[in-house]
Amino acid sequence: MLWVGTLVAQSGAMVAPFLTYYLVNDRGMAIGMAGLILTIQGSGGIVSHLIGGFLTDHLGPRATFFGGMITNGLTLFLLGSSRNLTAVVVFSFLTGAASQIYKPASAVFVKETASPSDRPRAYGLLYWAVNLGYAVSMSAGGVLANLGYHLLFLINSVASILCGVLVWVMSRRFNAHQPRRVKSPNLRTALKDRLALHYILSWLPFGIVFGQATTTLPMAMERSGLAVNSYGIVITANALVIIAVQPLLGPIFARYDHSRILILGMVVLGIGFGSNVFATSLVSYTGSVVIWTLGEIAVTSVNQSIIASLSPRGIDGTYFGLYGVVWSGTFALAPLLGSRLLSIGPNYLWVACLLLCLGAAAGQRVLAPAIRSRAAALN
Repeated sequence: MLWVGTLVAQSGAMVAPFLTYYLVNDRGMAIGMAGLILTIQGSGGIVSHLIGGFLTDHLGPRATFFGGMITNGLTLFLLGSSRNLTAVVVFSFLTGAASQIYKPASAVFVKETASPSDRPRAYGLLYWAVNLGYAVSMSAGGVLANLGYHLLFLINSVASILCGVLVWVMSRRFNAHQPRRVKSPNLRTALKDRLALHYILSWLPFGIVFGQATTTLPMAMERSGLAVNSYGIVITANALVIIAVQPLLGPIFARYDHSRILILGMVVLGIGFGSNVFATSLVSYTGSVVIWTLGEIAVTSVNQSIIASLSPRGIDGTYFGLYGVVWSGTFALAPLLGSRLLSIGPNYLWVACLLLCLGAAAGQRVLAPAIRSRAAALN
């Protein structure tokens, strides 16, 4: 159910990759103004995770997923129809605020319908659907943009609404939409959970490293004398490896301790980014991407399963929402810190990436015994 819905929504998610082009080329905005609007939209995305977590705990994942997708579709349509700057700013924020509401609901859906041993495979398959849909939306969006940017808004809006309707209809036989068994779920309760908070915050260094893939990596490649289109070729390897390998590795990762797989993935991802120290050609940069993509697959296969094992039923949506806030925050810090190190020298950046991932893995090693204990108690 979720896999089909996610694939539909992501295959139609054509606005985000081309929003800058739309604002500059179609609306005639200056690059600085377009960047400001993207920042406003991003701030809405951070709030969106908290909204989704709150609604999931109070209304249940089924209603939250449906409402989030419908709202996202409507705000996208209104953003594409806006004709003045004020409306563009308002609906950019509202689009961001609606864009991630479904994520905590989706995560809780999996937690409530899959056994602990099956969760890594389930979450991994959803991540696979995201990347499969991304490949479709990027390739199709580039072609359709030539016919008019408004067509991208329409397709994205319809895909989001269709996803919400599909999941709503297909989830009727599940019990996940039953009232939540908690009196008053709130953010303060989750923030008092030291183990969960430490685990979620431990994602900051890892996320900062992962964010370099879309921020400093293309700049570093340009410094190596590679053509601009080389980055598109290199980053395509990331999606291809995930599409080819994720379904094969998911069942294997599910057999092992989740914390150990997470630590392994963080180390491998760090080695992949660190190997850019030796990268000078298209082949060598592609090789580093393949390495850190394998680490990405390991990490994304188990990280949500660990959050599920840490969160008590009824407030688990808030836990997933907090994780989403931290993860989104890392993408704001990634270009700020990465570009500073890159300006000093690329080797400083890539060595720092390796050290940050090793530090994150060491932190997970410290948390692992407590995580296992909590998982045994709750599951």
